[in-house]
Amino acid sequence: VYMVTRNIKKGVEAANKMRAEVGGTGKELKLHHLECEMMSLQNVVRLAEEFKQQSQKLDILVTMAGVFYPGPLDR
Repeated sequence: VYMVTRNIKKGVEAANKMRAEVGGTGKELKLHHLECEMMSLQNVVRLAEEFKQQSQKLDILVTMAGVFYPGPLDR
Protein backbone atom coordinates (compact mmCIF):
# COMPACT_ATOMS: atom_id res chain seq x y z
CA VAL A 1 0.00 0.00 0.00
CA TYR A 2 1.33 3.41 -0.97
CA MET A 3 0.00 6.45 0.85
CA VAL A 4 0.56 10.02 -0.35
CA THR A 5 0.07 13.02 1.93
CA ARG A 6 0.96 16.70 1.87
CA ASN A 7 2.44 16.62 5.38
CA ILE A 8 5.07 13.99 6.18
CA LYS A 9 4.47 14.13 9.95
CA LYS A 10 0.72 13.61 9.64
CA GLY A 11 1.29 10.92 7.03
CA VAL A 12 3.64 8.97 9.29
CA GLU A 13 1.15 9.28 12.17
CA ALA A 14 -1.66 7.94 9.97
CA ALA A 15 0.54 5.10 8.70
CA ASN A 16 1.48 4.11 12.25
CA LYS A 17 -2.19 4.11 13.26
CA MET A 18 -3.06 1.84 10.32
CA ARG A 19 -0.20 -0.51 11.17
CA ALA A 20 -1.39 -0.70 14.78
CA GLU A 21 -4.95 -1.51 13.70
CA VAL A 22 -3.86 -4.22 11.26
CA GLY A 23 -1.22 -5.57 13.66
CA GLY A 24 -3.86 -7.12 15.90
CA THR A 25 -5.09 -9.31 13.03
CA GLY A 26 -1.82 -11.24 12.74
CA LYS A 27 -1.22 -9.82 9.26
CA GLU A 28 1.58 -7.53 8.15
CA LEU A 29 0.73 -4.23 6.48
CA LYS A 30 3.34 -3.23 3.92
CA LEU A 31 2.77 0.50 3.87
CA HIS A 32 4.95 3.03 2.08
CA HIS A 33 4.55 6.75 2.60
CA LEU A 34 5.23 9.41 -0.02
CA GLU A 35 4.90 13.17 0.37
CA CYS A 36 3.54 15.49 -2.31
CA GLU A 37 1.88 18.89 -2.43
CA MET A 38 -0.52 18.29 -5.31
CA MET A 39 -1.00 21.98 -6.15
CA SER A 40 2.14 21.86 -8.30
CA LEU A 41 2.27 19.80 -11.49
CA GLN A 42 6.05 19.60 -11.06
CA ASN A 43 5.52 17.95 -7.66
CA VAL A 44 3.03 15.46 -9.13
CA VAL A 45 5.49 14.52 -11.88
CA ARG A 46 8.22 14.04 -9.24
CA LEU A 47 5.82 11.85 -7.22
CA ALA A 48 5.06 9.70 -10.27
CA GLU A 49 8.78 9.23 -10.94
CA GLU A 50 9.43 8.35 -7.30
CA PHE A 51 6.59 5.81 -7.35
CA LYS A 52 7.87 4.23 -10.59
CA GLN A 53 11.28 3.75 -8.96
CA GLN A 54 9.70 1.87 -6.06
CA SER A 55 6.98 -0.19 -7.77
CA GLN A 56 6.31 -1.91 -11.09
CA LYS A 57 2.53 -1.45 -11.16
CA LEU A 58 -0.46 0.24 -9.58
CA ASP A 59 -3.46 -2.03 -8.96
CA ILE A 60 -5.86 0.35 -7.20
CA LEU A 61 -5.89 4.13 -6.85
CA VAL A 62 -8.03 5.79 -4.19
CA THR A 63 -8.04 9.57 -4.18
CA MET A 64 -9.41 11.96 -1.61
CA ALA A 65 -9.28 15.66 -2.30
CA GLY A 66 -10.76 18.47 -0.27
CA VAL A 67 -12.53 20.20 -3.14
CA PHE A 68 -15.69 22.28 -2.81
CA TYR A 69 -17.91 23.10 -5.77
CA PRO A 70 -20.52 25.72 -4.80
CA GLY A 71 -23.09 24.56 -7.35
CA PRO A 72 -24.12 21.77 -9.67
CA LEU A 73 -21.20 20.07 -11.38
CA ASP A 74 -23.02 19.95 -14.71
CA ARG A 75 -22.89 23.71 -15.38
